[in-house]
Amino acid sequence: MTNRDEEKRRRKRIRDRNYRFRKLSPEKKRVRVAKDVIDQLQAGTLLAGHHGYLNLGDVRNHWPPADLPHKFRDLAKGVLYMYRERADVNLTEVFDEVKCTVCGIGACFVAAVRRNDQVTVGDLVHWGNDGFMREYLSAWFSREQLAMIEAAFEKSLNFNLSGNRQRREQAVKFGLRFDDPTERLIAIMQNIIDNGGTFVP
Repeated sequence: MTNRDEEKRRRKRIRDRNYRFRKLSPEKKRVRVAKDVIDQLQAGTLLAGHHGYLNLGDVRNHWPPADLPHKFRDLAKGVLYMYRERADVNLTEVFDEVKCTVCGIGACFVAAVRRNDQVTVGDLVHWGNDGFMREYLSAWFSREQLAMIEAAFEKSLNFNLSGNRQRREQAVKFGLRFDDPTERLIAIMQNIIDNGGTFVP
């Protein structure tokens, strides 16, 4: 089998997988995203960390992807640097090439992009990181759910995110039970799975 045949088969698998995702209910989509986050954390392609929503490379250990200068670790700047002549490249291809350091929202964003497969490098660079990620995820997660996921992961209310303060405080208490960021992020995602697509701290 040639490389071209293998690539065609890989792309067909991705198309089929993404088609099945689009057929799911919103609740089941959230469960699928949470399961994918856990799988990617366990595989080491996602790294939980407190260095922004989503950065290219292993920011915890100061390891950039191949020849990516430190000033381009921010996601939008990094993809602009890596794909400056190719705005039409699907963001999934970027995630296939590098590890990413993520928070709660960033982890959900990577998993959702891989499943939905509708975001290009140009989209991300045009809109920037944080607001674009929240807007993208709002197709499946409520603003309040995203605020609670982020409060639990960061163990803090110090974010300009919407939602009921009492629920966010409960989310912080949930997050405080886990010292390790990877364990904490897995626990948040497992909670979403256990509760049928809703984070219930």
